[in-house]
Amino acid sequence: MSTTSKVVLGVSVLFTLSTVVGVHLKQTWDRERLHEGVVRDIERLERKRDNLLLEAQRNLTQELEAQRNLTQELEAQRNLTQELEAQRNLTQELEAQRNLTQELEAQRNLTQELEAQRNLTQELEAQRNLTQELEAQRNLTQELEAQRNLTQELEAQRNLTQELEAQRNLTQELEAQRNLTQELEAQRNLTQELEAERHKRDTGLKGSNQPQD
Repeated sequence: MSTTSKVVLGVSVLFTLSTVVGVHLKQTWDRERLHEGVVRDIERLERKRDNLLLEAQRNLTQELEAQRNLTQELEAQRNLTQELEAQRNLTQELEAQRNLTQELEAQRNLTQELEAQRNLTQELEAQRNLTQELEAQRNLTQELEAQRNLTQELEAQRNLTQELEAQRNLTQELEAQRNLTQELEAQRNLTQELEAERHKRDTGLKGSNQPQD
């Protein structure tokens, strides 16, 4: 092998070795850098997690403080609500008592009105009874007056009947007298006729007796 080939081969081997070593060193350095980056990332993540935990704890503390304040406020509100409820119940009881008092007053007034109406009804009943008695007395008076008038009418009719009876008797007497008068007149006429006949007969007899003489 020539010297040039040896040099070229040595240079090639040296270049190859240096390349391999460089690549290995670069890989090692990159791996260390990557490891350092991972470590830094882990540290950053831990710090971030710690910060997040601290932030969460602070927020939780604030929330707990707010909850405690809210609990206290709710407790105060509950106590106030209970007091208001008690006051409202007391107000309702007072209102109920006032309404009951008003109802009792209204019932008492109504009872008084009913008593007054009952008394008025009794007075009206008494007046109605009195009115009915007066009406009955007036009706009785009217009936008595009607009976008296009827009695007077009956008395007048009886008197009229008696007068009519007397007139009828008088009429019968007059009729009898007229009939008697007529009979007497007839008898007188008959007597006159008989007298005339007798006179005629006597005249005729006288006339018949004179020639004989």
